[in-house]
Amino acid sequence: MGDFLQDVMDSVRFGFSWIRDIEVWKYYLALILAQILLFGLVFGAVLAFAAAIGIHVALFSDISYWTHFFTGSNMAGLVGVIFGILFVGVLIGLLYYFAISYLSLYIMTYGLRKKQLSAIHVTPRKVLSFIFVGIVAFLQAVFCWRDKTYLLLGVVSAMLLGIGMGSWNLFTLFLGFMLMFVYLLIVYYMSVRLSLSMYAFAHEDLSVSEALSVSWKLTQGRVLGVFARIVGASLTVYVLIALVLLIPNALFWGIRVFMSTVGMAGIGVLLQQGFGMITGPLYTLSVILAVLHVYHVMLQEKGLVKVKRVVRSKRA
Repeated sequence: MGDFLQDVMDSVRFGFSWIRDIEVWKYYLALILAQILLFGLVFGAVLAFAAAIGIHVALFSDISYWTHFFTGSNMAGLVGVIFGILFVGVLIGLLYYFAISYLSLYIMTYGLRKKQLSAIHVTPRKVLSFIFVGIVAFLQAVFCWRDKTYLLLGVVSAMLLGIGMGSWNLFTLFLGFMLMFVYLLIVYYMSVRLSLSMYAFAHEDLSVSEALSVSWKLTQGRVLGVFARIVGASLTVYVLIALVLLIPNALFWGIRVFMSTVGMAGIGVLLQQGFGMITGPLYTLSVILAVLHVYHVMLQEKGLVKVKRVVRSKRA
């Protein structure tokens, strides 16, 4: 138990090690600016759409116009506008996800170098490969690609739940829920086994299949240990950040409540969202480095890197 707590504390300590590095803060600030810019684009698009609708209402208040608005070419135009807005929204979301992934990959390579391990050079192409590794790992865990028998279990449980809800057969519902619970446990087991694949990619510049295989081998026989270390470190990081930001969060919540009482609820929400954009990456960066420490420990336990021992001189 003592060794486990020490490992968790070492992970947390390493998770916050980036705070003293000015280079990381540059990327952190760049991410905040990117978030504000993307949020501004979304907010501006919503305001523009609302203004256009308002002008339309003002110019065409005749009820006969609106009865024909949702027919023929007008309907086609409206559908085009809706799909255009959805396209822009999806594009903005993808750009934001790319920015988050770029920062995540950078912080992984930063942590690997701090551990004196090799790391890939971060480029847009590597970021896309990095994202693809994460997507494939997720799909492999959910659809149990390594053993299709487990996927069959999920399909059967879903069918039983559907039949049970349709006929209100309690036994069928109970059996479906039990099988679904087992299936979700298997999916979570697979997720833990593949949880280090993105770190392996950042470390060795591997292909997707190679990165997944490395994570699978590193966690073999150590699933509970890896799970406990990751969850323990992540929760500790979250609690520490929440405690540090407790007073500022309460302050912005109070501002939001005050703004709502004076008829300016929208400004209060924007201020609170802006504060969330600034503080949100704190947790992301710290957890990435904390889990990276777990990855390093797994490498050491497998004998893939040498364990450095600190030798203290005895006092005379």
